[in-house]
Amino acid sequence: MISNRWYLSQGGVVMEKSVKISVGVSPGTLEKLDRMCQEKGVKRPAIIAFAIDKLWKEEHSDEK
Repeated sequence: MISNRWYLSQGGVVMEKSVKISVGVSPGTLEKLDRMCQEKGVKRPAIIAFAIDKLWKEEHSDEK
């Protein structure tokens, strides 16, 4: 499922397309995910997207 999302950036309001996916995780990982969501005050998709972005930046820091 593809949907449009609006968010604020430094340049103003920007529309970004997003794709809905399903992810299966172990019960232990789900507990960690829910704890992180509670600590940061965001929902599961935000934590997962943040983790992917962080991992990408760590592994591809030389790319611009």
